[in-house]
Amino acid sequence: SESDLIPRCLPVEDYDLEDFDPSTPPRNPQEYLRQVQLEAAKCPDFVVKRQTMKVLLSICQPAPDGYSPSLKWQQIQVANFSAVRQSVVKHRAHWQAHTLDQNVMMPKVEDDEEASNPPQGIDYMKVGFPSLHRH
Repeated sequence: SESDLIPRCLPVEDYDLEDFDPSTPPRNPQEYLRQVQLEAAKCPDFVVKRQTMKVLLSICQPAPDGYSPSLKWQQIQVANFSAVRQSVVKHRAHWQAHTLDQNVMMPKVEDDEEASNPPQGIDYMKVGFPSLHRH
């Protein structure tokens, strides 16, 4: 099925739909995630909104002199966007070839000290990026 192709961001335990009552509020994080999954399953993959308001460009006033972006600035933005888009495409292709680890565990809510002082992660700009190639 298509849902098997989409990786799960958070691990959710298997559950029985007969025991699930959507009219009652979730009692724990697992029930909440189950409820979110079931609601998401009912949503279409994409939605196209009909335009409900007609926008007339003729009534829009041009920006005063000096307030419009220059052609050079616009070209720089397009070049930057293109570079980011190409990077995203490259990384998306790379990571689609890899499977997610099944041993990912979320932190426990009871651990208040870690929750109030979450780890900041690794600054790869300072330490360098790990090799993407396996040896």
